[in-house]
Amino acid sequence: MSAKTVWLALGLAIVLAAGLCAGEPAPEAPKPEAPAAEAPAPETPEDYGLFDRFKNIEAGGVIFNVTGEAMFRYQYWDDFDIDEYQPVDGRGGRTDGFFDSRIKLGVEAKIGEQVTLFVEGMDARRTSYDDGRNAAFGLVTKPVRYYPGDDYLELHQAWALVSTPGGLPVAFKVGRQEINLGSGRIQGSQSWQNVPQTFDAVVMLIPLEPVTIATWYGKATPFPKQSSPNHHLNRFDYYGVYSMWKMPDIDAFDVYWMHLVQDHGMLVPGDIRMHAVGMRLQDTVAERIHWGFETVFEFGEVGPFTLQAHAFHGELGYSFVEMPWTPTVMFEYNRATGDPGGVAGNSQLNSFFTWFPSYHGMFGIMDMFQWSNIEHYKVGCTFHPHERVKLEVAGHIFYLDHSGDRWFMGRAGVPAPLLGSGAAGRAGVPGDSNHVGEEIDTVVTVDVSENCTVEAGYAHFFAGSYIDDTGPNGGADFGYVMTTFKF
Repeated sequence: MSAKTVWLALGLAIVLAAGLCAGEPAPEAPKPEAPAAEAPAPETPEDYGLFDRFKNIEAGGVIFNVTGEAMFRYQYWDDFDIDEYQPVDGRGGRTDGFFDSRIKLGVEAKIGEQVTLFVEGMDARRTSYDDGRNAAFGLVTKPVRYYPGDDYLELHQAWALVSTPGGLPVAFKVGRQEINLGSGRIQGSQSWQNVPQTFDAVVMLIPLEPVTIATWYGKATPFPKQSSPNHHLNRFDYYGVYSMWKMPDIDAFDVYWMHLVQDHGMLVPGDIRMHAVGMRLQDTVAERIHWGFETVFEFGEVGPFTLQAHAFHGELGYSFVEMPWTPTVMFEYNRATGDPGGVAGNSQLNSFFTWFPSYHGMFGIMDMFQWSNIEHYKVGCTFHPHERVKLEVAGHIFYLDHSGDRWFMGRAGVPAPLLGSGAAGRAGVPGDSNHVGEEIDTVVTVDVSENCTVEAGYAHFFAGSYIDDTGPNGGADFGYVMTTFKF
């Protein structure tokens, strides 16, 4: 019997056991009848409690909750390889449309006040995806297909949470899990990615006054998948400390340190020893002014290179709370260092590594950039035409920090420390223009119900002089429609 079959059978057994042992949930108390002179108010879909029977199921003193997610998304790209086109391979100008789907089913078991167990299975698929033509040694071969969004019948999460063991003011979360910290710019949940990154990790949370400290040690599970269930990378170690401080009149003040060790890295021959030290501040003044910044310094060794890199994010916004549709205007500036002479220019590496971010939308919804070798300006506005409708419009201007370094692709969704920042993207030439282009985004989000959200977006990229200098290609277009259902 295969491992995949064992995990699937285990998950189904837990779900069935929860339902069979618990029986039907306790009926709700009857609501008082409406006065005779008034007609009863019509019921809304939320009044039916369609998923109440899957929540708070008690069996043998254990409280079970069943969770689920179904995401379906169609994406259309025109010239979608603009960020990785090289004249030698002849792949420029490709157009493709494809479907993503992701189904999750989880069971949570609360045992008393201190222990929570959670198991979640996932099935992720990408269909009709065309990788274009495969180039090798300057020769263009027949079109090939691969499926970077596929992960069939996978064990996505399986963890145990133990709170205040022995009366100590700490909590431990042990097992396979997603990790999301702060703004998600360094470590995020990656919900846009069809197969989100997980870790086999131990996380310890220490709530103190006025600070809460999260510390962890873990190993990343690889993607694309290499086995079923996915096994973590044995030669990969990832740990750090993330502190969240309570400050007067400040929404968020975070200070953190992270360390990554990878033996025999794929970027260059040798090992990786990376450190990141960062700080984040965020606040809202009088419910109108929004501001924040985050700065990160990196140092260590990447193979034969000495790493010294830096990244900065700053934002400032204003909400017109008394105007119709309550518009909010936002300005952002992002910068991350690159290498003036490229990675082989000298013995020092200055390209900022992206770690494991929630990358989608940080540099435009086309996700053609990483927080590496970039200078990025954004002006956007958000409207709320209805309490369940949000409209976002944004404009972006992109420059490379150094034209001699690479344009690092964001859509890869692969952590830079695992495959290297240079795994995809155009190679620049020192002295070329560093103006990559501009992007315009429009996104509409509709909360159909408390369980269902529909989102649609369109973006156009206008090519800059850097693209003309490094290879022929024009602009690019991107559109998508996505439906997400959760309970």
